[in-house]
Amino acid sequence: MTPKILNRSVVALLNLLVLCVSSPAMAQAKDYKIEIILFENVNGGSDIRAGLSFPKMRNVLSLASADAATLGFRLLDSGYELNEIADKINNSGNYRLLRHFMWEQPGLDARNTKAVRISVGRASTLYI
Repeated sequence: MTPKILNRSVVALLNLLVLCVSSPAMAQAKDYKIEIILFENVNGGSDIRAGLSFPKMRNVLSLASADAATLGFRLLDSGYELNEIADKINNSGNYRLLRHFMWEQPGLDARNTKAVRISVGRASTLYI
């Protein structure tokens, strides 16, 4: 390659790189699917003596709420990828499946992130 052709290639490559980095489309976050399996150990073995404690949080989002839907969060009832694992947990005799569910949410920047409330019966609430 001659130096002139090499220089054009380098300039073209740098222009492409700048375009990719500065493009608003590239800065857009994508949607995420979150699949969770919650289970408990029914055979004991836990060192927790005083029970579980969870943080008290303000402005949390319940997945079934209208606010969640407005923000683009939605519970999904199909497309699960962890069914086989959930079945193994449920059938093991060592664990009790508490909940297996999945939702989709938008990728949010740090200023707009939301804590999600996950209720598992009346005894406990987890925040993710």
